[in-house]
Amino acid sequence: FHPSEEATHMYIVASGRLKYVRIERCGTELGTENVDKGEDWIAESVLWIRSWPHIGRLTAMTESDLLCVDPRIFGEVISLNPAAHMFAQTYCRNFLEWLRSVPPEELSDISQGEIIGDQIRGFMGIVREKSELQEQKSSKRMNMLDFVSRPSSRSRESS
Repeated sequence: FHPSEEATHMYIVASGRLKYVRIERCGTELGTENVDKGEDWIAESVLWIRSWPHIGRLTAMTESDLLCVDPRIFGEVISLNPAAHMFAQTYCRNFLEWLRSVPPEELSDISQGEIIGDQIRGFMGIVREKSELQEQKSSKRMNMLDFVSRPSSRSRESS
């Protein structure tokens, strides 16, 4: 995608590597990020707001597979389960609060799990002991593919 192009989906990198370049409105390139399998996701904002114009350019560096999440279908499916819907509403409120607080020059289409894992857990309302968080950081990076494919501990307890 290219800057100012309207986002249509959130993407999760299933395989491959992409390169993202953040670009100012005047066309100046602000920086480059590698977007890697299992760590990063793209254009999450499109799930939570009506319109998200991309603010950078994304290109594949290797052959890549992306999991595409359609925001309309995501909303329809998540609303079928009242507990999941309430969980998503909490996450959305916290995500939007964070989004409003970020200066425009610091926004990105890319979410890098290894950097924002604690923040995402905060959006979900998950509070953990500091020692548990430090242990997890040292043992494993946050992996978005694991996150979307694993049931939460709450759902396992209730089944």
